[in-house]
Amino acid sequence: MTFVTFFSGCLDFSFVMERKTCWLDLKSGIGDGLRADLSGYASVKNVVDAYGDVILDGAYGDLDEFVRNGFVSVGHDHSGVPVGYVRSAKEDRKGLFVQMVFHSTQEALDAKTVAEERLAAGKRVGLSIGYLPLEWTFELRDDRRVRLLKRIDLKEFSLVSLPAAAGATAVSMKELSVSVEDVLSLEQEWLRQQA
Repeated sequence: MTFVTFFSGCLDFSFVMERKTCWLDLKSGIGDGLRADLSGYASVKNVVDAYGDVILDGAYGDLDEFVRNGFVSVGHDHSGVPVGYVRSAKEDRKGLFVQMVFHSTQEALDAKTVAEERLAAGKRVGLSIGYLPLEWTFELRDDRRVRLLKRIDLKEFSLVSLPAAAGATAVSMKELSVSVEDVLSLEQEWLRQQA
């Protein structure tokens, strides 16, 4: 649901946290081998979502800042503590691919358990971004007015039940273990690079 606030009789989108939701599907592989409990597409771009918005190429903005200060919640509930942190975020042809790590709080462990159980049973888990819209235009597509988001300020992504954006997938949920051999191999590679 997109929320709007009226200021002095004008519609002002710049102060309203908005959300875009995608499905998480189980596939194998997680990337570079560093710990990430869940990964997938938190957002897809260049498609009209259920709210009539299209996120354009490059709209996600400063993803390094998002990784440093963004957080993961459940259902966009910002009243509690985050259930995880963003380990990585990358824009590709499809959308915003994220990896996250769950915290060790009870709420985080509960969220992780639900996601694990749903994915293990072949069910979907939705992901959704929370952001502030910064720059946009409107156009007609198939006799429907759509908002083209040119620039957004990402704040968080959430595990959700109902997605807004069709066609998004996420890839995995794993607890990764690192062997002593892996650590020694990484240390040897680091020492070679330092020489």
